[in-house]
Amino acid sequence: MSLEEAKKKSTKSNSDEEVYVTGSMVESSKEKKLKKFNFVTKDGRHIHLFKEQINNQKKLEEEAKAEAAK
Repeated sequence: MSLEEAKKKSTKSNSDEEVYVTGSMVESSKEKKLKKFNFVTKDGRHIHLFKEQINNQKKLEEEAKAEAAK
């Protein structure tokens, strides 16, 4: 086999489009779409939060109120 034939063969085998990784082809049935909320402040800034972040913020505020009440 000549050098040119070896290069062609290695290039062809490296770029095979039919090679797939099995794990990347399977999507989880439990995958959830995150709910995203956009807020605009009085000074015009845009804030993007996910529902989980909003819930975490509410929990922190409630804990702070409970600590202040003690």
